[in-house]
Amino acid sequence: MDGSHRRAGTLLGTVGIALAVAGPVMVWRGRSGRKEIRTELAAQKIIFPERGLPAELAAHAGRRVESGGADAEDRPVPQHSASHKNRGGSSTKHQGVA
Repeated sequence: MDGSHRRAGTLLGTVGIALAVAGPVMVWRGRSGRKEIRTELAAQKIIFPERGLPAELAAHAGRRVESGGADAEDRPVPQHSASHKNRGGSSTKHQGVA
């Protein structure tokens, strides 16, 4: 095995060890983050409104918000019809606060 193969093997081994350590750490941090979100939401006692929810959230009307839920991240965010220019100069939709 010449020097370049040895360096490549060392690099791959190092990356493998780093990923083997990082994986469980990321899983642990993800789980603790979910727990923290649930604790904070429970303390805030946020409730979905009885009326005015989009159709895909209507089933939650009147219920407490207890988790951030991955399903909430999978849905597109409704966009406000007004456009504005962002700092980069391109036009973008703006979701206004009522």
